[in-house]
Amino acid sequence: MRINKQKWIFDLSKLQYGDVLFSRSKIVGAGIARMTGGRFGHVMLYLGNTIIHAERSGVWSLNPQRLLVNDVSRLAAFRLKSSSSLEALKHVELHARARIGSLYSIPEAVSSLPLLPSKATDRFIMDRQFCSRLVAQVFAQAGINLVADFNFCTPNEIAESNLLMEIPDAVRLAEREDIAIAESPDYNRQIQKECFRWLNKIRELAEKHKVRQITSQSDVGKWILEYPRFDEDVCSYINETEYISLFDSDRRKLPWRYDPQLMLEYLISCPSPIEAYNFERQENQKNYSRVYQGRLVAIQNARSGLGYFKLDELLQTMRLGEMIAWRDALDYAEAVMCGGGE
Repeated sequence: MRINKQKWIFDLSKLQYGDVLFSRSKIVGAGIARMTGGRFGHVMLYLGNTIIHAERSGVWSLNPQRLLVNDVSRLAAFRLKSSSSLEALKHVELHARARIGSLYSIPEAVSSLPLLPSKATDRFIMDRQFCSRLVAQVFAQAGINLVADFNFCTPNEIAESNLLMEIPDAVRLAEREDIAIAESPDYNRQIQKECFRWLNKIRELAEKHKVRQITSQSDVGKWILEYPRFDEDVCSYINETEYISLFDSDRRKLPWRYDPQLMLEYLISCPSPIEAYNFERQENQKNYSRVYQGRLVAIQNARSGLGYFKLDELLQTMRLGEMIAWRDALDYAEAVMCGGGE
C-alpha cells in the first residue's frame, strides 16, 4: 500500500493579523469534531506570525510554522467579514496576551459540548481557559461577539459564526524547508515549560497562604505588589529555572537574524531579497515596539524595589538588546544591497 507522505501547512502569505485558525488533530480533535458536528477540534488566534491558543498545558504562544498535518482538511483559516479597526484587533491581542500562563480546564471544556444539558457557570472558575473560550472571550472584550455564549462554546460554533468567513487557499503543501522548521528544536516550548515551572510554584504558594488566586502570568506582578512578603520566594522560583536565560531563544533558532554578514547572505539567497528584507524589517519593528514598551513598564515597576520587577527589567533589557542586534543586521544588509558592495 502506498503511504502518503505529503504534509500541509498554513500559507502565511495568505493570513492577516487577527485571523482565526482552526485545526483537527488525528484522535482528540477528530473526536471533538464528531461530537460537535463540525470540521474542527481546536481554534487559535493568529497575531502575525505567532499564534496564541489554549492547550492542555495552558495558554501559550505557538509558531504557526510548526502546525504540520498530513491531511489538508485538518487546517483552515477564517477572517472577520467586516474589517475591524487595527485598534480593535490590538485590544484582542492585548487581552489574549494577558491570559498567557492561564491554566487549562478540562471540565469546563467538556461542559461546552452540546451533549450536556446545562453549563452551570456558577460552578466554574471563569478565568480557566480552553481553546474556544479563549478566542471567543478576547474578541468579546474588544466588542466583537463571535458567538452567543463566549464563556461556553465549541470551535465549530466559532467557525459557524456569521461574523466570519473562510479564507480560500490558506493552506499549502509543505516543502522540505517547512518540514525542517517544524521538526527543529522548539525553544518556545522550552520557555513555556520553564515558565510553568515557576508559575505553578507561585500558584501553590498563594493557595497555601490562602491569598488571591493567580490565574495567569500577568497576575503575578499585581499579586507581588499586594503581597510583597512573597517577593523573595517568587524570585527564587524563577531563578531555579532557565526562564531568564532563554531570552535569546529566537537567536538560537534563527542565528542569521543577529549577524550582519549572515543576514546579508540569507537575504541574497532568497528568491526575492527585497520582499524578504521588507518582511524582516516589519517583524523587527513590530517586536521592537512590543519589547520596548514592555521594558518601559518593567523599569517603572522596578522602582518599587521588589526583586520580581528587577528580574523582569533585566529580562526585557536583554530582549531589547536582541531586537537592536536584529535591527543592526538589517541596517548593514540594506546598506550593502543598496550600495552594491560591502
